[in-house]
Amino acid sequence: MKIEKVEVQEIARQFGTPVYVYSLEILRQSINEIKKLSPVTRYAMKASSNVKILQEMLANGVKIDAVSVYEVQRAIRAGFKAEDICFTSDVFFNADDVNYCLDNNIYCNCGTLGMVEEYGQAFKKHGSGSAKISIRINPGEGAGHSKKTNTGGPYSKHGIWYQNLDEVKQLLKKYDMTLSGVHMH
Repeated sequence: MKIEKVEVQEIARQFGTPVYVYSLEILRQSINEIKKLSPVTRYAMKASSNVKILQEMLANGVKIDAVSVYEVQRAIRAGFKAEDICFTSDVFFNADDVNYCLDNNIYCNCGTLGMVEEYGQAFKKHGSGSAKISIRINPGEGAGHSKKTNTGGPYSKHGIWYQNLDEVKQLLKKYDMTLSGVHMH
């Protein structure tokens, strides 16, 4: 058995097992197919933060969706610019995280009203950073093989309920921010 003309046994001998092997050829094919579907393509970095994969994404114009400030920092170290990164979460782990996003103009996709509020408070206090945010909406329905993996609906922890959009508007107005994106699973 071979992966890109290299015997699997040779890979195991050289690197030991277990070992992760990625096909650059297949990765590039997948990137090209996905890019045909949308003018902006984002890679969910939680799938793999391998630097070589990140650099291949960068070389092919794919942007990053990060779920932690650690992932944001890793993407920057791999060569991504702030405008190529979206921080998607339901919470900021701590005040340092929201300040890092503001200091570095990282676009935030907020998954809860609390996160919108926290970003707004920090934005107002900070006096700099992006006034534009995105929100993740829970449309009231979703799918998943269990309650823990459900991406929407009453069993999902993710997203601002569609019934709470007026509260989002109030927070945007209160903190002089702009909604520039909507995210749904």
